[in-house]
Amino acid sequence: MTRTDSKRSKMDLLQYISEGCGLVCGSETGHDAAVPFVHYFEGMLSLGPYRVPDSGRAMMRIWDEVPEPVAKFQTGHVYRLPLWELVYHDCVVAQWYWGDYNNKLPKVWDRRDLWNALYGTPPMFMFDRKVWTANQDRFVKSYQTATTVARTTGYSQMISHEWLTDDHAVQRTRFANGVVVTVNFGDAPFALPEGAHLPALVTTSKVSSSNSRNK
Repeated sequence: MTRTDSKRSKMDLLQYISEGCGLVCGSETGHDAAVPFVHYFEGMLSLGPYRVPDSGRAMMRIWDEVPEPVAKFQTGHVYRLPLWELVYHDCVVAQWYWGDYNNKLPKVWDRRDLWNALYGTPPMFMFDRKVWTANQDRFVKSYQTATTVARTTGYSQMISHEWLTDDHAVQRTRFANGVVVTVNFGDAPFALPEGAHLPALVTTSKVSSSNSRNK
């Protein structure tokens, strides 16, 4: 079997699950060829080389300290670009990796929520009863910040992404249904072109003439 034959057979299997069986279908990480046949890709938001060590096995371990590659490339705002979302946001749901979820590293939890809001993607959590009980309010805050845009833009194309500051700290995305999301990853308030001030680590979303802000 050639690699082309192998790809075709794999896509046939995914199509059978999603269309033939009528089931929600997805896979770990993702590939362009599978987009027509799946509903989600688990791990598409998590850049493989910049996850915490052993993230695929020690899923429940919470990291108190943030490794430098994770802070710089995975959750940092200087280098990330939503190339996948600009092409496929309205086709397939992208999620964090199951060992690299929103509450995995509490010190960058806020930043992950902002990435979800900016990209219009749902958050991912992992917890047991003890973790839930200790952080229930924080989970609710995360859910409200991240899912507000995801619910509104789930079937809408991302049509643009831009940096509003030279250091890339303030970023904006626009979706085909009129939703505009602005996120401030920086440590100081930012004066928006519209006149309002966006505090540090806050996102604002606008649909037509209505505005809402989630902290």
